[in-house]
Amino acid sequence: MKKIIIAAIVLLLQALVLAQGAAIYTAKCASCHGPSGKGNPAMAKMFNLDVSALNLVDSATQALKDEDLKSAISKGKGKMPAFGEKMTGAELAAIISHLRSLSGAPDLVSRGQ
Repeated sequence: MKKIIIAAIVLLLQALVLAQGAAIYTAKCASCHGPSGKGNPAMAKMFNLDVSALNLVDSATQALKDEDLKSAISKGKGKMPAFGEKMTGAELAAIISHLRSLSGAPDLVSRGQ
């Protein structure tokens, strides 16, 4: 019984982290990266980029370690602004969890390395 309760709590916490990440992603990331993470063609055109440059669910991006994603989000990359001073560590972790979930990966919460 104890194991079932612990498993339920873990699942609930994972769901809360994903929900928080989805909300932050929608507010701060989706305008460029699109709601599905595949990139917003209009923003790509505005920035004179191929839409694939804004794709977060491609295998190359998904293969990155969580620390690499955290660094890109915190410090910015290319034309993407830095969000490090605007987000807490927990918010950054939640966004990364959401990014992982967009790819349909089985380990939705993290690939923390």
